Order: sequence, then structure tokens, then C-alpha cells
Amino acid sequence: MLTRIIKTLLIILLLACLGALAYWLCIWKGWPLWVGAVLVAGVIGLWAGILFLKKHLLRSREKKFVQRVIDQDTAAIAKVPVSERHQLTELQEHWKESVKRLQNSHLRKRGNPLYVLPWYVVMGESGAGKTSAIRNAGLNSPLTEVSRAGGIAGTRNCDWWFFDNAVILDTAGRYTIPIEESQDLEEWKQFLTLLSKYRKKEPLNGAIVAMAADRVLDPDEKVLTEQGQAVRRRIDQVMHVVGAKFPVYIMVTKMDLVHGFTEFGRHLPPGSLSQAMGFNNRKKRIYWKDVVDEAVSSVGEKLRRLRFALVHQSGAHAPGAINLVNEFNRLQPGLELFLKALFEENPYQETPLLRGLYFSSARREGNARSAFLEITGIDPGKADVAHPEDGFFLQDFFGKILPRDRNIYTPIREFLQWRRLTRSLGLFSWLLIGFAFCGLLTFSFYFNAQSVRGFKEDFFDPPRLTNDRTVDLITMDKMRIEILEMERNNRRGLFPDFGLRHSRKAVALLKRHYSRLFREGFLTPVDHKFYENVHQVTHSTPEEEFVDYLGYVVARITVLKEQLGGRKLSHADDFRKITASLMQTQSPGMPLAPEIAAKFSDVYYAYLSWNPEKSDTEEKLSQLRIALVQLLEKKGNDLKWLVKKWVPGVPDISLSDFWGISEVGDHAGTARLSGAYTAEGRKHIRDFIVLVEAALGDGAEKALFEKRKGEFWNWYAQEFHTSWLAFMERFHEGLNRLDTVAGWQRMAALMTTPRNPYLRLLQRAADEFSSLGPVKDPPPWSAMVTRIEEVRELAKAERDKGKGSSLSATLKEKEAKLKVEVLHGRKEGAREHEEKLLQAKAWNEYVDTLEKINVGVSSRKECYDMFSGSFSFMEQNPAADQSPFSVAYSSYSKLRGLLGGDKEFPAIWDIILGPLDFVMVYASDETACFLQTQWEEQVLGVLQSADPDKAARILFNKTDGAVWKFLESTAKPFIGRNESGYYMRRDFRKNAIPFKPEFIRFLNQGSEGLINFEPSYTVSLETMPLDVNDDAEVEPFACLLEVNCADGNTALENYNFPNSATITWVPEKCGDVNLTFLLPQMTLRKTYKGKMGFPQFLKEFGDGSRIFTPEDFPDQKDGLKRMSISSITVSYKIKGGDSVIRLLKRAPTQVPSSIVMCYARGKG
Repeated sequence: MLTRIIKTLLIILLLACLGALAYWLCIWKGWPLWVGAVLVAGVIGLWAGILFLKKHLLRSREKKFVQRVIDQDTAAIAKVPVSERHQLTELQEHWKESVKRLQNSHLRKRGNPLYVLPWYVVMGESGAGKTSAIRNAGLNSPLTEVSRAGGIAGTRNCDWWFFDNAVILDTAGRYTIPIEESQDLEEWKQFLTLLSKYRKKEPLNGAIVAMAADRVLDPDEKVLTEQGQAVRRRIDQVMHVVGAKFPVYIMVTKMDLVHGFTEFGRHLPPGSLSQAMGFNNRKKRIYWKDVVDEAVSSVGEKLRRLRFALVHQSGAHAPGAINLVNEFNRLQPGLELFLKALFEENPYQETPLLRGLYFSSARREGNARSAFLEITGIDPGKADVAHPEDGFFLQDFFGKILPRDRNIYTPIREFLQWRRLTRSLGLFSWLLIGFAFCGLLTFSFYFNAQSVRGFKEDFFDPPRLTNDRTVDLITMDKMRIEILEMERNNRRGLFPDFGLRHSRKAVALLKRHYSRLFREGFLTPVDHKFYENVHQVTHSTPEEEFVDYLGYVVARITVLKEQLGGRKLSHADDFRKITASLMQTQSPGMPLAPEIAAKFSDVYYAYLSWNPEKSDTEEKLSQLRIALVQLLEKKGNDLKWLVKKWVPGVPDISLSDFWGISEVGDHAGTARLSGAYTAEGRKHIRDFIVLVEAALGDGAEKALFEKRKGEFWNWYAQEFHTSWLAFMERFHEGLNRLDTVAGWQRMAALMTTPRNPYLRLLQRAADEFSSLGPVKDPPPWSAMVTRIEEVRELAKAERDKGKGSSLSATLKEKEAKLKVEVLHGRKEGAREHEEKLLQAKAWNEYVDTLEKINVGVSSRKECYDMFSGSFSFMEQNPAADQSPFSVAYSSYSKLRGLLGGDKEFPAIWDIILGPLDFVMVYASDETACFLQTQWEEQVLGVLQSADPDKAARILFNKTDGAVWKFLESTAKPFIGRNESGYYMRRDFRKNAIPFKPEFIRFLNQGSEGLINFEPSYTVSLETMPLDVNDDAEVEPFACLLEVNCADGNTALENYNFPNSATITWVPEKCGDVNLTFLLPQMTLRKTYKGKMGFPQFLKEFGDGSRIFTPEDFPDQKDGLKRMSISSITVSYKIKGGDSVIRLLKRAPTQVPSSIVMCYARGKG
């Protein structure tokens, strides 16, 4: 049990893996999922077929089993009594003879003769008319050897009737209704044994049960029931022997004994008598009673209609035929008794299938009785004995109905169970393989349909052009893509197409239609417009437009020559660029968008590949060559247009190529160098010149073009150097394009390496100059670029000496040669080499100093430390270390001197100095950001929690003010002071930290408020008489001065009598000062608020007196006017107040939050 479970699980796992593989294959290939099912079925079918072959042994065993049956039959015959042995032997010999006759017949041309025709067995009691019905059916039976007397004497055992469409086995009536039970039963069993022996592959196709009409006209319930049960047993035995449930046909014979039947038949047309009379259970109704009812009803209804016709046709000459309907209905009760016993369901036997109920007469004998005539006393007359052997309603039954129902049988499970063991796998295998084959055939059809349908989805109607070039080009390109997709699909199939090549034929037709449509609807109008434009070209035609014309002609000529030569079409990219540029502006109608114009090349290439008409290619080639010559004649004095547009075919060199597209972007207006002035661009120009020369062919035109080509290259060399110099002069613009702090940081780290943008530009320029080759009168600065590159290579070799590289080995070899030259007196080469070594050493020193700066660019504090050393105040401190920037600049100056820096090559030296300048600008910005951070921490941070009234003291106290501490420590290297005030220091490259102007003003203003704060101040005050205006109606009689301090208040009363007081004012403890005027009906008060209230009071009484007006007392202003008081003068004699008043002269209270421009642009 466990083994079976494991085996089942393994099979399920294997099938799951197979299914997953098929699913993945369908997804990968884009097939429908049912194709995967077909593949799985095919694999399983093959696997089952292999297992089927292994079951071949079981088939051999089946053959042995049949042989054992034969042996058992022979042994059984030997055991029976001698009296019975003859009949069994006769039956066996008759079978062998009949089978041999079949096997030797012409049926073997149609297959196995035993299975070519269906076999039917005829059963029924003796005398039921079975043999007569078969003999008189009127069918051809050339192989049958049955005597005419057989129908009268009865069948001995089994007669064989070989008709054209069936084989009928006419069994003796005693097989069905035994006369001698034991003997007849033995013969029946022998019959079944022979049937199973010779009919193994296909079971019996049906059984005909004959029942005489006179039996059912006068039914005996017991007899009919017993006969029905006997027939049921025989049919059940046959079904179990042949292993199938076959159709059973009830044939009511001797219908001539039914009154009126013979007369009815005589009045029918001769052709009608060959038809079958009865009912066929085509719907395969299971219940027999339904079949009987419908058969009797159907046949009776037809007889009634025929009776009506006979009455009108024959009148009273066919009385029996008219009464046939009544006599026919008498058959039903007897038939029901017989059929109930034969077809009623029971739990012990298979229920046969009642396929049909038929009525016939094979011969006329005896007199037909009529119950109706007997009751009425009418004489039935004499029987019709003419043509007694004519069969009524038999021919079609045996010749058509039975052969047509050949395959109605169904297998019986019990019998076939053992046979399934050997055949199920084979059948399963064949079914699956057949399913797989049908699936693959379906897939081939589906594949063809999908391929064609995919084209129809985009082009429901045949494609047509509209004279709208944009729409037409899109249509042609779409059509091209669909055709290519169909071709790819046709090539992609993994399975044979089984002769279904419709998609391939469709592709061929579409290609022809595509070629014709493109040639007539698009290419011809475009060429016509193009030739018109060529005729209009003059010397003043813009070079960009001229290049498009010329390139288009050359490209067309090139591809046409390749087509004529049978070569594969090449230059696709060049052709696309050329034609796209032209189509944008020169196609008929509206200009084409760039993305639409770019489609022309693909469409045209497809046209050349698929166009079956090659006859006009030579003519088209000739026209294009004429157009080429015309273009060169009209505007061919120089070839400067070769550097325009698409000819170089190389993108322009831009700042982003060196600085990085993510750092500086690729904005319009930035420095650019045309791709024409690069080695690759120059190669494309040369290639295009070759194409032009090939297009011109041999002749005077080519010679003239050769001359102009030499002039072009001379001009090109000058433009080459001019363009490179202009680009190098604007290279520093990349610095101003950096717009993020992260970009500056990344670039600063890169600048201190040999792979920085500036040195890469020099290397690229040297490579391009080298690839240019020797030119006439090159500019001197270009030689300097080449020389610097040589020094750089030599410096690299010097650096790699210790590493044992191949370059250093080459250098050592050169040094050895120079030593030999010195020994032989050639000192000039040695001196030159020594100079180059010094220059290389200086280069390495410069690069090394840049790399050392790399340590500092990693943090702002390190940038600050290094950058502060570059400012002039350090000259006052000789002990201080030299700045890495100044060291690097010194190395640069040394290198410049060794390389001849006295010559005017500013662009070159700016490039070499560029990395140092960049990191210095970067360090300046980082230092500025560092200073801002320190300002926020050292100054602004202190003020956050301080009393606003103490801000001046905290910031500008002469001894410990936060601002002065900041200036004397963090900002000292960058801020200086002279007679004009504070200013920004500059380094040796004239760079300064970008302090904001408001910060400098803040420092200058704060320096004016420098004071020394005291803990307390003593001031003496002496009162003076009060005074008012002359017309005042009332005078103040007292003035009270009160200074509020934490330790207690100090008051000075003035009642117009001399009084004095000494006030000790402590800034940290004292606050408001109140000055109160007492009038008869009013009190006035003036308050000086805050901790600086007392200094404010003293400042107002700076000259000893203060005049107050009603405006000083807003709340009492109206009252003072009513009293006519316009002024009140108060006077004091003050001593020691100047030091207190000076406290009011402090620095500005608005402290700037930002003092520098962090990451300012455009410096250096």
C-alpha cells in the first residue's frame, strides 16, 4: 500500500513538473495555454505507448487463451456421446468452411475479411420464417450455399449468408427454443465458442429476433412469456460472450397471415415493397413499452394514410387492404407480452437495446384469418397464391438498416475488464498521441490564423495611401512592421506546419502589395519633388540644405548599387540619418516630424528587399548620378559642407563629457566642440567622401572632386585647431555649471586625481592632435599640447619604475641608449632627455601635491585649516606651515618654467592650473560654510538665552565680546583692519572669502561702540527751581525724581528749595526712573523704562535742564491746555553722569544671521 502511494505521488510530481515546463514554454513563446496541454498530452501519450509495448506479452497470453478455448472445444466434442458428436463436429466444420470462404474472398482487399462487414445473428423458434425472410430479401449473396429446401426443412445448425453489406448468421430455431434440451444447449454453447474465437476484435453487431405473426395474433400469454424469456437468456449469453451490448431488432414474420396484408402489398408500387415496414428506435429509448407504442402508432398511422390513398385509387377492389389497419392493431397485445419478457429490466441480466420493430412477409402460404370478417360472417375469399416466394418489406432491412447500425453496440464491463489491461494503455496512448497530433494541427491552423489576424487587426481593409506624407509614412512603416512580425512568427514555430502555409503565402502577397504601394504612392512623388529641388539649387543655397540633397543622392546610389550587385544592404545607420534629415523639410506637403522622417529609411530598405521588380533599378541609378553631378557643379567649389549636420555622424564634444552630465548638465549655450573635429568624425567624413567618389564613378567629375578634396583637408586642419582652442578657452565654464553642494564635493575629490576633467581634456586634445597627423603650419600652442602629453607619459613611466611595468622597462632601455650616445659624443640627445626627465619630475610633483590636497577636501574643518594658510597674514608668522595650495602652486610654477611658460599659451596653462583653482574655490566655499557655522555657534548661539538688554555687552565688550573673539580666532585669517575699517583679506591667487557687505558694516559699526562696563556708577544731583511759561494759570509746586533699584529706591524731592542726592546706579540691579510733577489739581509723570532708564534720563538732561511740553504727557494734554501750561522747565546740577551716558553709545542691535555667501558662483 505504501509503495503504491509513493508511486502515485511520484507520478503526480512528474506530471506537475511536465505541466510546469509546458506552461513556462507557452509563456516564453507566447503560445496559447492549450498548446501546453497538447504537448503534455503528446509526451504522456508517448510514455503510455512505451508501456503499451511492454504489455505485448499480455496480448500473447490472450492468443494462448483463445487457443485453450479451441482445445477445450475439441476435448468437449470428444466427450459427448457418439450420437451427438456428429452434429457438434458438423457445426464446427461449417464454421471453419464459412470463415475460410470469407478469408479467401475479395474482402481482404478492404482489410481483415472477418471484420470488413458487420455480423448479425438471426434468432427465433423453429418455423418462424427466419431463413425464408433472409432468402427472399432480394439481396445478392454470391458466396452463400444454402439449398432452396433449407427454408422448408429448417436450419440444421447455422447457415451463413454473405450479403454485400453484412454477414447474417441464421441459427437453428432449436438454439433459441430448445427441442432436445441437452443436445441443443450443447450446440448453442459450441456456437458461442466459435463466435468468440473468430470474432475477437469486434463484437456481434446485432441480433434479429423473428416472431411469427400468427403467434401474436392469437396470443397465449404463457407461451409468449416463456419464449421471450428463452430469447432473453440467449441474447444475454451472446452479449457476455462477445463482450458487448448490441442492438436487437424484432422482426414480425409471416405477416401474410394477417388479413389484408398480401392484398395491401400487391397494390403498392413494386419499389415500395423493398422498403422496411416498421419503426427504428433512433433515440435509443430504454423502456421497451414506449418503443412498442410508438412503433404501432407510427406504422398504423402510415397504414391509415395509405388506406385512404388505396380507396381513392382502387375503390372496392381492395377490401382486404382497407381492413389491414384493424387487423394490424390486433398484433400489439401479443407483441407486448413477448417483448415484456424479452426487454423488461431485472437485476440479474443486461437489458438489451430494442433498436427496432419491423413487419415482413417472406412467402404466401395458408389462409389469413380475420376476426372482423369472422364476426360479420363475411367470406374472406381465397388467398393470393401468385408469386408465393416474393418477400415483402425485407430488402432494405437487411441491405440498409442493419449495415447502417453497425457501430451501435457498447462494451460490457465484466467481459472487457481483462482485455482493458492490455488495450487501455494502447488506446490511451493512441488517443493522447492523436490528441497531440490534432492539437499540433490545430496549432498550425491557429498559428496561421493568428499571423494573418494580427495583420488584419491593424489593417481591416487593404492599406491605402492618402497623399498625406506623415500618415502615409506611418502606414507604410506599420505595414512593414506587421509583415516582419508575420515573418518572425513563421520562423519561430517549433513544430511542422502540416501543409498549412497560408501565413507564408500571405506574407509573399503582402510584400508585393507593399512594394507596389510604396513605389506608386510614396517614392515616386518624393523623387519628383526631390528632382525639382535639385534643379533649384544655387551657390547661395544653405550648406545644411545642400548636404541633405547630396547625402540623399549618394545614399540612394549606394544602396541601389548594392542591390544590383546582389550584396546585402548595408550603411543602414548612415542612410537613416541622411534620409531623415532630408525628409523633415523636403518631402511633398507639410514638413515631417523628426521621428516620422526617421521611418523612411526602414520603409525604403524593406521596399528594396521585397520589391520583385528589378528592371527600373538601372534607370533610377542613372537619374540619381545625374542629380549628383548637378549638385556638385552648382555648389561644389569647396567641400566645407562636409563638416555640417549628419556627415561627421559624431555627437559634439561638450563640457558634460568631462565634467559629467549629472554634474553640469547639457544646457544650451555651453561650450561645445563639433564632432567633425574628432578622429571618429574625421573618419566618417573620409567614409562619406569615399561614397561620393564611388557614386561619381570614373570620369572628369571625379578628378575635379579629388582636387577639391585636397583643398578641403587644408582648410579642415586650420578649423580643427581653431575649434579646439576656442573650446579649451571656455572649458572653465563647467565650474560655474555645478549647482549642487554634492556635485561640488564629488568634483573636488576628482580634481585631486589624474583623472580630473582638466587633465582628461589635455589628454583627449593630445590624442586628437596626434590622430590628425602632420599638417602644414600648425599653431605653436598645439605643439605644447603634444609636448605636455609626452611629459605626462614620461612622468607616468617614472612613477611606475619601481613597479616593474613594461613602460618603465622601455624607459630604461632608452636611458641605456642615451648613455651610449653620450659615450659616442652625441650630447644633444642626452641633454634633451635630461630636460624631459626634469619636466616629468616637475609634473609628478604637481600631481602629488594635488593628491595631498585630497585629504583636506573630505571635511570642512580640514578645508578651513588648509585654506587659511593661503592668506597673507601668515607671512607675519614664519613658523607657520606652508599651505598645501601654495605648495601646489609652486609646483605648477616650476613646471611652467621648465616647459617654457614664458611663451603666450594662456589657454593651455589655465587648463593645467584648472584643478588647483577648482579645489581652491571649493575650499573657499567650504571655508565660508565653516565660518557661517562657527558664527552661528560662537555668536548667535550665545545670544539665544541672553537678556536683550545685555546683548551689547555680550557682543561688543572690549575685553570679552563674542564678536571680537570670533574675529580674533576663527575669522582672523580672512578679516583685516586698517585706517578705513575692516576688510576681506586675499590669498596668493587673489581669492577672498565671500563675506557679505552687511557683515563688514556690522563690524565697523560695532567697533565704534567699544566700552568698558563698570559694576556700578555714582552720580550727584542738585535741584534747581522749577519754571513754567509766563501766562500759565497754575504752577507745579513740586518735582519728585525716583530711581528704582533692587536694593532700594533712591528719591530726590524738589519743592523749589535747594536739595541734593547721590545716586549709586548698578546696571544689573536698577531699572525704571520716574519723574513726577505735582500740580494743585493734577499729577504728571514721565517714566524712563528699562535698565538703561537712568542713562536715558541723564542724556536728556545733558546740559542740566529739560523743557517738558503737553506732548510729553498725552493723557493730561487737555488739562494742561486748560491751565494754559505750555512748558515746564526742570533743572539739575549733575556730576559724574558722562560715564553713564556713554553706555548708550553701543554697537548695532541687529546681528546678521548670515555673514558669508556659502558656495558662491563665479569666483576664481
